[in-house]
Amino acid sequence: MVFGGSGNNCVGNTIYKYSGSTDYQTGAGIQYIASSGNIILNTIYNYNWGIAAEYGSSPYSDVGYSTGNNNLVTNCVNGMVVYQNSNCNFGTYAGVNGQDNYGWNSIYNNSTDVNVGYAYPTVQATLQAQDDYWGGGAPSSSVGSACYFYDQPWLTTAPPPPSTTQSVKGHRALSIDASAQASDPANPNKGLDVTITAQDSLSAGMDLVAQNDHLSAERLFVSYIAGHPKDPLGYVELYGSADKTNLPDITDYFSHNFSVEPTMAKILMADLYEMRGKPKLAHEINDSVIASNRNSALAVRAEMDNMLFDLYSNDDLPDAENILAKIKTQANLITPMELLDAEEAVAAKGGPAVDVSTVDQLNPNSNPEAQLPRSYGLSQNYPNPFNPSTVIIYHLPKEAHVTITIYDVLGRKVATIVDGTETAGYHEITFNGSQLSSGVYFYRMTTPAFTNVKKMLMLK
Repeated sequence: MVFGGSGNNCVGNTIYKYSGSTDYQTGAGIQYIASSGNIILNTIYNYNWGIAAEYGSSPYSDVGYSTGNNNLVTNCVNGMVVYQNSNCNFGTYAGVNGQDNYGWNSIYNNSTDVNVGYAYPTVQATLQAQDDYWGGGAPSSSVGSACYFYDQPWLTTAPPPPSTTQSVKGHRALSIDASAQASDPANPNKGLDVTITAQDSLSAGMDLVAQNDHLSAERLFVSYIAGHPKDPLGYVELYGSADKTNLPDITDYFSHNFSVEPTMAKILMADLYEMRGKPKLAHEINDSVIASNRNSALAVRAEMDNMLFDLYSNDDLPDAENILAKIKTQANLITPMELLDAEEAVAAKGGPAVDVSTVDQLNPNSNPEAQLPRSYGLSQNYPNPFNPSTVIIYHLPKEAHVTITIYDVLGRKVATIVDGTETAGYHEITFNGSQLSSGVYFYRMTTPAFTNVKKMLMLK
């Protein structure tokens, strides 16, 4: 499950790969890319990365259960991966006024439980993961030279497995200096005096976002940036606090602080303009990052952003394909997972590509028989990810009985969308998943002579 942009909550999913599958322990179970939101009550296993936060992401597992029961990540190559200016809170922090924010995550029996700084050890990233369970002792971890990982104290006994039936413990209100707030109540960018440590101020702001108090969180993060103008994590959290109430203000703040902000923040600002429906301007901002940081991982990140803008905002598949070709020539500057994400995004948006070797598309007067497919085929659904509908294309070289069935990740049948005799040729069917929850699903096409299965992703 891949998330981009602010305010993405991932709740109550069971995400795994079959141990006998060809892609066992590959890919990411939950992946946040320049994104924020609450990750709770998920069970993830048999992936390369269980939970990943990349490129200025700030997810958190803020729920406050009295008996624990949060995320379970096990039997992965890397339980949690955090890198490239990401700041994650998956544990209990001191808070203010005795406020409790329970982690209670179980992350164990992974080859490496935690990797902070994956592939980019000299770029800052932070993971707070106190009061989590690592199998009874310390977690196995890899931490980059410029990165931070807070794991103590840890739980010595495992909390129960995740359950969506647990009641949520109420949050106490954040206490701030009222006199500072009253000094200029009309100015949302006025700094607030918050009597907590620097790291706790970021965590407290994340808690305000979890309570949907985005304006207070924005003020807190702006105050933090004022005191720490070179710390990219302040900009990451400010970006993550954006919603419809403060998106213009936060975008304007970013646009007027280029003199002090780290370059990574420019890419986040491009995403903010994208969210405001200005993809052309977003593209131009990324182009400026690429021009001033050539042959760097940062430039490749900006290229990937532009590729996604072309795919999903500009509907410019040829340009996206050109960018992908360029990214492939710089594969040494990105991880294999990032390259796979880029390739899958372009392939999914490409939709029902027709093999011209099997169809005479150039001669409208050709024999109709020559335009029939020479083989059976099942195309990747498009769009993918989808919400709520997606189109599935399939083709038959001759008349046949066709069944197309949808399954969830547990192998349970969700729907049968085709079941009958179809003529030779190209066919398409629209599947409406409005009744489904977010997650991975599979669709299988079966004929007497052909069977194929593909994966699709529903994101609400």
